[in-house]
Amino acid sequence: MSRGEAYIHDERREYLAHVFSRTKRKDYENYVVNAVWQRLADPYLQPETQRYVRRDNGYALIDLYFPAVNVGVECDEAYHLGDWQRKSDKAREEEIAARLNSVDGAGGYLACHVRAFGTFEQMEHDIDQAVKLINRRKREIRPKPWMPGVPPWETAIEQGCIRVGDGLALHSIADVCRCFGRNPKRMQRCYFSLQHERYYLWCPKLGIEMPDGTVASAAFGITNTLSYDGKTLYQTTDKYKAGPADDILRITFARGRDELGRTAYRLIGVFRHDGPKEDDPWTGIDVKVADEIDLSPWN
Repeated sequence: MSRGEAYIHDERREYLAHVFSRTKRKDYENYVVNAVWQRLADPYLQPETQRYVRRDNGYALIDLYFPAVNVGVECDEAYHLGDWQRKSDKAREEEIAARLNSVDGAGGYLACHVRAFGTFEQMEHDIDQAVKLINRRKREIRPKPWMPGVPPWETAIEQGCIRVGDGLALHSIADVCRCFGRNPKRMQRCYFSLQHERYYLWCPKLGIEMPDGTVASAAFGITNTLSYDGKTLYQTTDKYKAGPADDILRITFARGRDELGRTAYRLIGVFRHDGPKEDDPWTGIDVKVADEIDLSPWN
């Protein structure tokens, strides 16, 4: 750095440097994801690398994913050629599509496969085809520009609603509250009325999946678990039995992490309590009734 220059913090630069450093030990994947990103030449389309997707038995990682258009790019290496692997890959992709089709609102999930086991020309052709598909989906959907330097609650208020498919990451419960016309400096509670009709705001931490398949309690002895299709939320505790069904609408933001490892709250839906599980009175069931919420009553 030359004398007189100052360090400038840039959210877009920091984000991109982080996500594209994840593949530095995977030579083919590193080449493919960087080539796709460079050829797209669109700094307003958010990329994600190693996108985590829950499966019925474990999880999958998408090499490169664009949430605004619901398109994934997979780098297929030589081990994908075997018959057993092909069947496994097909099942994996069907589960990914089912999961992302239910969670993301930007059209059906599309996967682009780049063959990294053939010739250089073949691999380049597949990369170009992936870029064409992503650009075509952009024209169809016309996603909002990715603006990482803009506070996410401002983005939500400007568009007038929050959708599950937006993947909007709010970094505190106070930030979530700002979407609903409140401006607290801090917010400690995670459940309270929004003073409009039957709506409540809920910001739970989901249970942590352990290596043996069990789910660890998230907080206060309560385990919150979201179903794989994103349509049902289970609450289990041994302290008290689940209450009866009610008509309260819970706008639910689950606590997790963003791409930079920071705390993030993302909308997972609007849920209504449906009473206890039929065979387990200690587990309450909340069912999803909407994938988006109109913010106009609060702004």
